[in-house]
Amino acid sequence: KSDWGFSLFNKIDMGIGIAPGILLCGLYLVMMVTLSSATVILIGNNVSLSFEDMVANFSPGVKSNGICGKLYIAEPLDACSPLTNMVNPGGNYTSPFALIIRGGCSFEDK
Repeated sequence: KSDWGFSLFNKIDMGIGIAPGILLCGLYLVMMVTLSSATVILIGNNVSLSFEDMVANFSPGVKSNGICGKLYIAEPLDACSPLTNMVNPGGNYTSPFALIIRGGCSFEDK
């Protein structure tokens, strides 16, 4: 009976006390992590503002080529009550976005 598998296991273990299966699982999990980022540019009244995005856990990720859409400023700005401004569909945009400030009410109310 050969103990080749056992000696190979000992060689892969490399003396650090961690089984190769655990190392492979850890490597797999690290490789599954995807990072995303975006820069949002707001242009209006001859003013341009740029700010970094934040990743949300409640929606799917954005594709690497991004999403094009029209940005609307929410009225009321805190969006703690129903929005009063209307979205104008059409144009070359695929998605409308609402700019909402933090605070004032719970995230679920927004």
